[in-house]
Amino acid sequence: MQYYKHYKGNVYRLIAEARHSETLEEMVVYEAMYGNHDIWVRPKKMFFENVTLSDGQKVPRFAPCNEPTSTLPDISQAVDVLLKHFKDKGYVAEDFSGGCSLCGERNDFALDIIDMRLNDLIPDIESSKREAVALQIYNEIHRRMEAEEF
Repeated sequence: MQYYKHYKGNVYRLIAEARHSETLEEMVVYEAMYGNHDIWVRPKKMFFENVTLSDGQKVPRFAPCNEPTSTLPDISQAVDVLLKHFKDKGYVAEDFSGGCSLCGERNDFALDIIDMRLNDLIPDIESSKREAVALQIYNEIHRRMEAEEF
């Protein structure tokens, strides 16, 4: 199995390469290794392209990485609670992008709020998984806000 880390931090498993039935464009089918393990499809060219960060640095959109060694806790309830919190405070999807370049274009303030609430929302979280879980929650909230899934 091949695993890739997205430049924003999440890990995905490459399932297959395929072709679009109408255009014959080469596609990549991949699975999120977090949350509900959603299955995604993206043009192969886009999957393997470089992206430019806000500081001008070019990095692969997806870079090969090792297989995840541990399973992270279910974040669905924490995402629901925090999404409501951010919506009640007037946050919008744009508030979850364009932050500190050291954090890969994340908004440090929103990430700090998530981190502060983690112990209440996921009391048995291992300290070694804390950062990865906070990042998963952050990315899922951002995704749901952009898709207006709230």
